[in-house]
Amino acid sequence: MLDATSKTPSWSIAEDDPQAILMAKRYVWRQSPQDTLQDLSLLFTQMMTIGVMEDIRWLLSVTTEDDLRQVLRDPPIGFFNERTWHFWHHRLGVHPIPKLPKRTFTHA
Repeated sequence: MLDATSKTPSWSIAEDDPQAILMAKRYVWRQSPQDTLQDLSLLFTQMMTIGVMEDIRWLLSVTTEDDLRQVLRDPPIGFFNERTWHFWHHRLGVHPIPKLPKRTFTHA
């Protein structure tokens, strides 16, 4: 759940939870499951973007819609695509839908 004074979600998942470890392995390949479970925003973003329905059900059982809205407010750049960006905003009742954040590169 979101702390009323912070933009930081208060979610937590036990690092020894077998289902959480499975999800971390399945959705974030570039780091250990333990590291992934320390950065749940990344895991949740990946799941919201490429997750299968069974895994999304698990996600919804371990977090709140407010936490997922927080992911949308401050997403890691480059993960969401237009389809999933719009889907989750509609699913979570976040309107108007802002533009999808994109990476920008400065010229040196």
